[in-house]
Amino acid sequence: MDNIIETFDRLKLSTTEEQIEDICFEIRSYLSRDASFVLKSELIPYIGLGLDIKTHSEVNYTTLLQFNVLVQEKATDVLKYLLSTEYIYKLVDLLASPNLKIAVMVMGILKKLLLIPVEGEKFMLSTQFSNYFTEFYQKHSKESTEVQFRCFDIAAIILSKDNKSLIQKYNPFLMMISDTFEKTSDELIQMNVIEIISTICLQTQGLLLVKNIGIFENFNKRLLETIKIAEDTQVDINTLPLPLLNKIINFVGSVSSISNENTQILFQNDFMKVFEYHLENHHQNTLSKYFLNSIITALGNMGVNNKGLDMILQQPQIMKDYMELILSNDHQISTSVMISFSIMLHNKDPLNIVSEKLYQIYQTIPSELLSQRLLKNLTSPQEEVKKANFSLLTSLCIHSWGVEDVIKIPGFYEYLIGHFNETNKIYREWKFKIIQNIVDNHQELFKTSPEKISQFHQLTNYLRRGPHYIETESRVDYATVP
Repeated sequence: MDNIIETFDRLKLSTTEEQIEDICFEIRSYLSRDASFVLKSELIPYIGLGLDIKTHSEVNYTTLLQFNVLVQEKATDVLKYLLSTEYIYKLVDLLASPNLKIAVMVMGILKKLLLIPVEGEKFMLSTQFSNYFTEFYQKHSKESTEVQFRCFDIAAIILSKDNKSLIQKYNPFLMMISDTFEKTSDELIQMNVIEIISTICLQTQGLLLVKNIGIFENFNKRLLETIKIAEDTQVDINTLPLPLLNKIINFVGSVSSISNENTQILFQNDFMKVFEYHLENHHQNTLSKYFLNSIITALGNMGVNNKGLDMILQQPQIMKDYMELILSNDHQISTSVMISFSIMLHNKDPLNIVSEKLYQIYQTIPSELLSQRLLKNLTSPQEEVKKANFSLLTSLCIHSWGVEDVIKIPGFYEYLIGHFNETNKIYREWKFKIIQNIVDNHQELFKTSPEKISQFHQLTNYLRRGPHYIETESRVDYATVP
């Protein structure tokens, strides 16, 4: 202990950049053996200086580094220490640090503390902390957009919690977040607000809060306008906030994927109408083509739960246009749909509820055409196509109807059990994963005939040998007497 205190004392007396950096390195090396050393009562005055925003940034960084290590395993101990010393407020002050490295680390530590069950919520509810945090925001938000969004990021974590008292106390931040989106014309700021809102919407309670302040109506209006704009040949689409509109589409898909309740709340708007229009018209206009990949991804995300599937099934034109894109000659589009449908097939709800619904979507394109494309993709020279194809095949084999169709693809079964048709380690292991899923979950499909029973034995034999088995042939040359 005396050694580390002596080192801290030398640091306090340091006057040059080089001295400060050298001693900070020395302290980091010492504390790397046991970061919990910073919680010792003897070091409280030194830690207070280390967390002071007026202190040299290298000292701030060195101090925060120890807390960043500790908070991963002893978050409750760190929180108790910061509250008992009131250094939690120094940590909030450091959100205003001009040093990005320090600000990011502070945000990470605060988020970890906020997520502590019971104790985390208790300290957030304290009037002292909420008042300090609000005053800090009011003081710094007008001076710096960066600090404003750091505060929004912390507030979003709090508002995402299913706690009415917390929501009531921090609700003013939700209104400030909404006002920021409505009042700015800066596209980058608006996209950052959508990221913040995504965090709040992690819980259905948070999603309802966001819905009630009207942001979804704003999103809905913006996306509906793209239909009118797409039909107006006089509009230069490069003048539109295209990345922002894509961000909204991605938001709709990702937030919908969280739960059935989220899907029901979000799709009270006209998002499906927008999706249908742009899917159907991507050949005819540039704007629809621009949105195509985002819509494909959003449909895959919303289809990971039962309510999302129901909404897709209610839109036969969307189903048809979506699935037919797997057959597209544009490899980027085809790959995007294969990945999207793979995500949908890995459904969050029980198979006995969703499997038949997924089969209805799957059947919207002729199985022969799909089989031909899947088989062709196995020999594609484009790696992203082949990986997406394997992803889809693996996902299809989650479902019994998928296994039956995949096994029937001419030549696929032989390809699957062959040990010499793939030299790439990744694809060998992917084949092994498909076979393992079939053997583990679909044995009943191989009891219907002697041929099927034989196939099942071959599949289990493949598993026994492993993905990297190479058959060797012994050869002995006999000497002959002349």
